[in-house]
Amino acid sequence: MRRFFVEHPIKEEQVALKGKEHKHLSRVLRIKKGDSVILFDGSGKDFIGKVIKITENSSTIRIEKIAESNTESPLDLTLIMGIIKGKTMEEIIRHVTELGVRSILPIFTERSIPKWGKEEQKKRVKRWQIIAKEAAKQCGRTKPPEIFTILSFSKAISIKEDGIHLIFWEEETKGLKKILESVKYDNMISIAIGPEGGFSKEEIEDAEKKGWIPVSLGKRILRAETAAITAAALIQHIFGDLGE
Repeated sequence: MRRFFVEHPIKEEQVALKGKEHKHLSRVLRIKKGDSVILFDGSGKDFIGKVIKITENSSTIRIEKIAESNTESPLDLTLIMGIIKGKTMEEIIRHVTELGVRSILPIFTERSIPKWGKEEQKKRVKRWQIIAKEAAKQCGRTKPPEIFTILSFSKAISIKEDGIHLIFWEEETKGLKKILESVKYDNMISIAIGPEGGFSKEEIEDAEKKGWIPVSLGKRILRAETAAITAAALIQHIFGDLGE
């Protein structure tokens, strides 16, 4: 069954899809009256229902069953990602959403090439939130990752949260496997990935002072997008539900 995201909490027996989701249902997928669909609202549940009415501006679905989802990872994984130029950030968000990342914090670093103003930042974050919802819909997640407003590197690493904090750096010699053997397991993990050119030595030193652990992904230098996806996948495999 096809899945559709509802912006508001689903509390009624009948739900009206409007806007982009309605157009996707009626014009792109050409779903008909009587067809079954799945709705989700970010609450962690799937709402299974039937299309009972389709008009020019909306589709009405009658909820017939509510199911708890088991597609969310038990690991609370946060990705702190250095801003990358072009549409590469969009691809990273799509892939890490599929990998079960729970939240994404985009940051400006010393080597970030784009330096957008406030209005452009808001547009980008809004666009990324849409992409995260679309990716969640495609991969069967019921809770799209939360995407925060863009912060500076210094503010991001200063946020006080529980858990393990790993910052990936191509000049570090200790690998992920060795690092994880020396830390106590925690179901909250934050990973930081730099933009093109990675983090500077000064940024790594500042992060270490705030409790972040530098870690390597191996002997080969990976592109920023490859590093983000690889790190998320490895940690989900070790601590989460990837590969179960």
